[in-house]
Amino acid sequence: ASVPQHWTTYKRLRDQHKPQAKVICQMGNMFNEVQDMIKEGVVEALMASTIPFPVPSSLNVVFYHQEMPMINYAPPPVKKAIKSFVHLLPEPEIYEQYKKALPEFEWKAYGAMCPDGVLNGIRTVYKEMQESSFIWNVKPRGDGYGWNWHSAFMCGRPVITNFSDYEDKLGGLLFQHGVTGIDLEEASLEKNVQRIRELSQPEQMQSLCLNARTRFESVVNYDKEAEEIREFISKKSGEVK
Repeated sequence: ASVPQHWTTYKRLRDQHKPQAKVICQMGNMFNEVQDMIKEGVVEALMASTIPFPVPSSLNVVFYHQEMPMINYAPPPVKKAIKSFVHLLPEPEIYEQYKKALPEFEWKAYGAMCPDGVLNGIRTVYKEMQESSFIWNVKPRGDGYGWNWHSAFMCGRPVITNFSDYEDKLGGLLFQHGVTGIDLEEASLEKNVQRIRELSQPEQMQSLCLNARTRFESVVNYDKEAEEIREFISKKSGEVK
């Protein structure tokens, strides 16, 4: 069951019709209701693709990364490009400020209700990401997992972001200012523009891109997490760790 509104219903169905079955509560975002539902005993087995948080020792839990298709690393393009892949283009005024200040870059914003339309298929998204110098990812309040965020790092592309939106999220583990991306909150518009220009030079750009891919590979280990998920699933309902 993948949203809290379903967890109680699935548990009731289990209790009434299949008492030996196991209800797994899958958590793909930072749901506010979770702690209360754990205390109330609604959650017996929790599978969370979020940053780890404290849970009772009696709870069967596994924290993991949602698996995405992997592609080979490709070096950054010669043509300078900054692209966004977040639906609705949050904070469009900031995007337009930097677009105006950096006219030598190609700027694209893809997604629902975005100026450059919707991309169809994950391979198309990856292709556009690989043809980017930086990935623009300004998204207030961040999110629980961050598919676009993780995809950018997997493709080996540094992000331009307001890092305070991500520092307490799972994706925050991938970011280091000046190493795997640029935190716009670290400096003024003028200084950030200068920094983007400096880091977009071929040698610096290559280093940033390699750093992003290397950081992804050091943080995300699907094989290890698969074993942890197998152990999680094998436990009987209510079994204490």
